[in-house]
Amino acid sequence: EDAPKRMFGGERRKIGPVHLLVLDVATGEFFAYDPDLKGRDVEMLAFSFSDDGGVNLGGLSSTEGKGVNGSFFMKLDKDFNETGASVSEFETDFITTSWSEKKKEDLEKKQEKGKNVDEPQLYNYYIDHLLSKPDGSCLILAEQYYVRVVTHTYTTANGGTQTTTTYYYYYNDIIALNYDKNGELAWKKVLPKKQVSTNDGG
Repeated sequence: EDAPKRMFGGERRKIGPVHLLVLDVATGEFFAYDPDLKGRDVEMLAFSFSDDGGVNLGGLSSTEGKGVNGSFFMKLDKDFNETGASVSEFETDFITTSWSEKKKEDLEKKQEKGKNVDEPQLYNYYIDHLLSKPDGSCLILAEQYYVRVVTHTYTTANGGTQTTTTYYYYYNDIIALNYDKNGELAWKKVLPKKQVSTNDGG
């Protein structure tokens, strides 16, 4: 309650090391698989089972916990041996795909003047799907989602006050990341879109 009011409310928590804990329900034996993200932080994580009984583990990553600027992917076979892995950083052109030309020009001008400008990041992205395909490849789909809350207080005709609160639900650009059967990033694409609804729970 004491937090300063912001246009986009929310809470951020730092995620420490990530472990995939594998439990054999028949024997009670377990072991942990520790994905190597090469010093990057996990921003969002998902997994799915492949047709051969293995596990595909993928997600979005950051370097300073400020936003998304990369991705990672690991393939494990049915015995949970790693058969493929890659950690990728997004290029500035990819991150700014749906930026306006003016916003891109402003960033370039600040960089040219030597101003201390943070590298572009993607914000509020959530993984909707991690799809394991029959050919061994895998597709990650992540979408930008956030909620904006607007409260208005006004005076009624009889001198009282009344408050209304409106909830705006935003579902914007989608990131598609396709990893091949060896766990290498084959292609990535931003699908620009803007979608908003009001007071409907999203």
